[in-house]
Amino acid sequence: MESVKIDTEDGFILDADYYPGTGSLGVIYTHGATSHRGRERFFERAARELSSKGVHCLFFDFRGHGKSGGDSAKDFKLSGVLKDLAAAVDFLKSKGMKTLGLAGASFGASVSSIYASKNNGTVGALMLVNPVLNFHTAFFEPTTENSRMLFSAVHKTLETEEYFEMPWNNFRLGRPAFEELRMKLPEHDPILSLDSYKGPLLIVHGNKDRTIDHNETLDYFNRIKSNNKRFITINGADHSFLGEPGQTEVTDIAIKFFSDNLS
Repeated sequence: MESVKIDTEDGFILDADYYPGTGSLGVIYTHGATSHRGRERFFERAARELSSKGVHCLFFDFRGHGKSGGDSAKDFKLSGVLKDLAAAVDFLKSKGMKTLGLAGASFGASVSSIYASKNNGTVGALMLVNPVLNFHTAFFEPTTENSRMLFSAVHKTLETEEYFEMPWNNFRLGRPAFEELRMKLPEHDPILSLDSYKGPLLIVHGNKDRTIDHNETLDYFNRIKSNNKRFITINGADHSFLGEPGQTEVTDIAIKFFSDNLS
């Protein structure tokens, strides 16, 4: 594994881990909002195995997250992290990658979905883990009790303050993060994006997720206009697959999915 820096088109420097490959296939992992690249361990485990098979693997921190540059309270917004992902793709292309797999978790799954829909010629496989597929029911009128409590506090604080500080990691979630999402732009809609994506799609969701409702995700999955899709439920697993049950199962699923569908 190599620690690398990636420059975005608008001047941010992203911190990343690169697992070199030997061929023209690559996989990029996108993490959730207010998190960082190392939190969901399943992809780190999958990256080591895929890299040993010749697949380039990269996972990076979005701007304002982890070790990447940027002020989370001001710089974290959807249009910005889409530029981050584009820069990550360009990095792997510079290493010889021609066909890309994307694995996104939570909000990172939203970002990967939107990017994939606009880059069908590059993205050959898309894996979404406990995905945010509806910004309104995830962040504005949440359908799980945990998220309702959290985002009620977030939005109340943002009425008078510039940012809300997450209690578990001191991440500063600012007003810009929500401004674009409130606009409900079609090009920023994960479900509409998945309708436009033509490649293999896999959605994996833990049925004990208290952040994003498993059954809501399954309902959205059933509406996606694709004949090349699959949904896997991880019994007993929570939102982040920090441990078992779930982490090993999702690791194995990721390895098989990208091994079978990237060529």
